[in-house]
Amino acid sequence: MESWCFAGWRFHICTIVCGRLVQSPASLDPATYGAGGIEAEIAFRFAKEPIPGKDGFTREGITAAIEGIFPTIEVVTSRWTPALRSSRNAMIADLLSNGALVVGAVIRNWRNIALDTLQVELSINDTIVHRSSGGNPQKDLVSLLLMFANHLAQRGLSIKPGQIVTTGSYTGFLTAGPGNIISAKFNQVGAVSVQFQAN
Repeated sequence: MESWCFAGWRFHICTIVCGRLVQSPASLDPATYGAGGIEAEIAFRFAKEPIPGKDGFTREGITAAIEGIFPTIEVVTSRWTPALRSSRNAMIADLLSNGALVVGAVIRNWRNIALDTLQVELSINDTIVHRSSGGNPQKDLVSLLLMFANHLAQRGLSIKPGQIVTTGSYTGFLTAGPGNIISAKFNQVGAVSVQFQAN
């Protein structure tokens, strides 16, 4: 799977992610990974458009619309110079510095997984560079999606079937370089990997 079309949303400042969506294991060229930023995240894919009630969306309605979750690695770079030091407005124009989203296998039976305490390991060339439990500061990711859906509705927008919403880093921001192989492994969710091709 590789796409340059409107693939989904990155929940931060309500921005559309129109960059490259690729299936793990992936291989990216230097023009794509650029500054080499990496973050391990959990993303949701929607099977259908959530339908609001008279008081807006509900947690149950959002959950029912979700097809499944993915382990992902967001590749962070910038089209500006110097990279990753631009102003807030410039970052928004730059898709919040999104270079690509690498996705693992979809997990459809996800509702009993405790996303707030997920354990994750991020490795570069088989060396663990980050290990944590429950690292996403938002904790309740479904509540985040609920807030996001209501935010979109206020602007006449909605999450469409097949679109993906990625919900923020479990590992913080790290960097990798040319030739590196990056992998992230979430317990109960699975693994995802990407290789940065050498220059």
